[in-house]
Amino acid sequence: MSHTPDNATTWRDLADALTPQQVAYIEEWERHPELPPRVDGSVKTPEEHQRTLLHVAREFLGSNTAAVMLADVAPPDGGDHRPWQDEGDGTWSRFFVGTVRTMGDVRVIIDGTQYSDGRIERFVTTDSAEGMGSAEARQLAALIIEAADEIDGWAER
Repeated sequence: MSHTPDNATTWRDLADALTPQQVAYIEEWERHPELPPRVDGSVKTPEEHQRTLLHVAREFLGSNTAAVMLADVAPPDGGDHRPWQDEGDGTWSRFFVGTVRTMGDVRVIIDGTQYSDGRIERFVTTDSAEGMGSAEARQLAALIIEAADEIDGWAER
């Protein structure tokens, strides 16, 4: 019998359509039914754990299918992108991380979302920066301005 995401009863029914890395990920998770922990700290029942693994396999399969369907959508330049995700409204998106600037323990990151129509939204994200003196604050501000200038440069292309 041929299995589809709709009629599969275990994640292994879909394993042939997953990448070796995805299979290894699910197999590792399968060996640890305590993951992910529930908010209350209790462990899932074996049936709940198997349903979770099947859900993950279905998500991977959807992402793999989208990667084929959207192969002509070039990823954003200068970044590391994640797999496509279904937005639930007929569109797909993928998160990406671009340039990372650092100042001590603080990072200023250009990241964003690319949509299946090719549209890209870029943002400047910073790690928490607490207890800075004025000189450090100015250095951080300069890094944020550099990142904003980089985003503006992409918008002009």
